[in-house]
Amino acid sequence: MLPCEDARPVEPTKNALLRLTELAAAIDTAAGLLTPSAAEAIRHELGTIARALKRLDHMQRSRQIASAPITAAPMQGDLLG
Repeated sequence: MLPCEDARPVEPTKNALLRLTELAAAIDTAAGLLTPSAAEAIRHELGTIARALKRLDHMQRSRQIASAPITAAPMQGDLLG
């Protein structure tokens, strides 16, 4: 479960991309009917989603780096001999 601002737990779903696509289509359809304040509220929430996705991407990359095997550098030859 993921935390939500209004304290309701949110279950991640397999069809999140489909829901986002539907949301984008709905916003596009209603664009002419949105008030400036409603449009700003939607932009704010989309910014929140974008930041969360960036944090998730950063966390996943950090885990990949942390779990990568450590490889030793090859031994250098004797520089004087």
